[in-house]
Amino acid sequence: MKNGPSAFKISPVAAGVLSLLGAAAVPAHAANWQVGDVSISLDSTFTLATSIRTEARDYDLIGNSNHPQFDWSGYHAAFNPL
Repeated sequence: MKNGPSAFKISPVAAGVLSLLGAAAVPAHAANWQVGDVSISLDSTFTLATSIRTEARDYDLIGNSNHPQFDWSGYHAAFNPL
């Protein structure tokens, strides 16, 4: 029987969750510059998102303009304003 040290192995999901939590804990930064009488300020927020459809589309819930078989013939953006 071996009682040596075992290596701690972290799952990929746990590693992803830990990295997201670590990134969320980093404070926001801003940059400011002064060029003569002009003051320049840069502060921004970057967001990453995803969505996954897990079943087929329900065309009763989709707007007509987003329907893949919507007939756009006869429509012109300049002549048919909303």
